[in-house]
Amino acid sequence: MIFANRLNPKKYAINRDLTFGKYAKSEPFGTTEEQHRRLVVRLVFLVYALLLFEGVLRKWIMPQWARPLFFIRDPFVLLIYILVLSRRTRLREGLLEIGCLFSLAALILTVAQHASGDLDFSTAVLAASGWRNYFFYIPLAFIIGRYFDLRDLNRLLLATSLISLAMAMLVIVQFASSPVAPINAGSGDTAEQIYKNPGLPGGFVRPFGTFTSNLGLTAFTVSAVAIAISMWLAPHRSRSPRFYLVVAILGPSVCLCVSGSRGAFIWTGLILLMALAGLSYASRGIGLKAAAITSALIFLMLVAGPIIFPQATESFARRWSGAGDYETQTYGSGGVFARALYEVFDFLLLFGITPAQGYGLGTAGNAAFTLDTRAQTIIFVNEKQVGAAESDWGRNILELGLIFGCLFILFRIAFAIWLAKIALAATARSGHPLPWLLFVFVSHLILNGQITANGTLNGYGWLFAGLCLAASNSVTPLRRHRRLSTAL
Repeated sequence: MIFANRLNPKKYAINRDLTFGKYAKSEPFGTTEEQHRRLVVRLVFLVYALLLFEGVLRKWIMPQWARPLFFIRDPFVLLIYILVLSRRTRLREGLLEIGCLFSLAALILTVAQHASGDLDFSTAVLAASGWRNYFFYIPLAFIIGRYFDLRDLNRLLLATSLISLAMAMLVIVQFASSPVAPINAGSGDTAEQIYKNPGLPGGFVRPFGTFTSNLGLTAFTVSAVAIAISMWLAPHRSRSPRFYLVVAILGPSVCLCVSGSRGAFIWTGLILLMALAGLSYASRGIGLKAAAITSALIFLMLVAGPIIFPQATESFARRWSGAGDYETQTYGSGGVFARALYEVFDFLLLFGITPAQGYGLGTAGNAAFTLDTRAQTIIFVNEKQVGAAESDWGRNILELGLIFGCLFILFRIAFAIWLAKIALAATARSGHPLPWLLFVFVSHLILNGQITANGTLNGYGWLFAGLCLAASNSVTPLRRHRRLSTAL
């Protein structure tokens, strides 16, 4: 339920403009409580920074510690949990409680799965890593939704806009460099420390940006697009300075044009469609503005992109055509869209080979694939099942079992629907597009994205779900202080 329905609206009025700056300033409601809140917010910002720049540490600064650095965010997330628990902050949300019950049940299930067999060190590491990818970050979303205010959100939006411009410069250099150049392959000395790029037609690379894979750059680019549109459509009094508005749209546009990622283009197109539909429903005026901004963005990429980046455009077009021919032969006349529809239901192919209790957390994830243990644990009957295991819902079935896996998929669907209702109601109530735009970005990740397989997407999914909650729950400081002070 939205926090707006829990308090007297006459006494604690909603900040309908969701205005940053002067309307968000107030005296602290309690020095100790505000210090606690700010400390948690700073730690969340640190987690976000590590999400963006973890790849810099793993690829260039400390490549010999690449695997341990994969978990560099986790101690700070754990510290956030300790601080919140130490203040006895109550996060009363039914889905959070369900998520915590899932995490406890998964621990019991893991013990049961390995009770009759030998639990060696590698199996234990895979199980712990799998549990982390499934459940560790879920509470963080609700904490962000409770602790962030409008000023915090504004700082994150502006910081992301500036980073997007630097990221754009980096991907341009990466695209123009050799696949084996340090800026693409990293500074490691051994084969395990060198990052291989899938490449693009013409001998070009698919840029990774500051991440260790193109999935990270895709998530960053699409999130920056959603943020840029929200900044341009924000109410007049809360709109950012023109410099930030230009940077906000320029950075992700360049990243998108040079990324060579079909997923980035399709994801962006999905965001634009969902944004127009939701904003038009919330307000006819904001819907018309969204249509104008969207049209300008599409024009910028379709016209300016090929002129400024002709090689990137030609290479991407060749890749789209080649991959489209293969997908048409495999999935039907819809090409990539037929493939996307097929992957929504292909987890059903795994029912016949999955035991009731599943194969265990981590057995079907990226770590198991890297360590070459997945093929030893799971015996696939045909290639279609191998492909189904690459989808996140398929992975949920294999690792958690038929019953528990289906329940977890239903949990993800319920979370996405719940978040959609909150975000759309907040946008309709306030006239600010930020809650809905943050939702349309994160909805794919929460619903059936690779959040249980890819560490970067896992962080993006639950962190931006929290930012969406924070934007939806953002009200005047008086009301927010009341809500926190009664819980601390």
